Amino acid sequence: MRTSTTPDFQVTTSNTLDNGEDLNEGNMQPAVVALPWATRTLIYTGAGLVLLWPLVALIIWLLRVRPGRKIPPHELAWGTFTKVFKEGNAGGYQEKHFRLLVDALKGYLGAGTRTREEVSEMLKDSPKHDLIVSALKKCDNALYVAQHKDTGSDLLTDAEIAELVAQIKEIVPQPE
Repeated sequence: MRTSTTPDFQVTTSNTLDNGEDLNEGNMQPAVVALPWATRTLIYTGAGLVLLWPLVALIIWLLRVRPGRKIPPHELAWGTFTKVFKEGNAGGYQEKHFRLLVDALKGYLGAGTRTREEVSEMLKDSPKHDLIVSALKKCDNALYVAQHKDTGSDLLTDAEIAELVAQIKEIVPQPE
């Protein structure tokens, strides 16, 4: 076994500014260290990510405990009808208006993407069967028959549009 030793170590001082022997203490307050901008950004981002999941869990829980109001089909339909009637009366009824009317009416009836004949078969026992078929037929004429005419006339006459609006008002109850 060998013993290890270290060389002698000497501590010395250097001359101060005034060539004296005493060291000046200087400012003994703790140094203020500013955080770099990247560090602050990472801290805020990390805190946001850590707090995000409890917030999402809280929102999901609240939506299960207090679900929002389910909008009835007639209110959804009338939201579309009101907008279409307003636009159509202001600038004339165009193809897009009739598409919106058909979609809203079929949505209210629960018919989805069924054709007029399928809707007729589906609702054959309904007291409003003839009214519904007539309204859908007018829309189909506007969408598929009138667009093949090379005349510059409207898709439906004013009387047909007025009758269609009256039929829709009779088929779908207006919300209070």
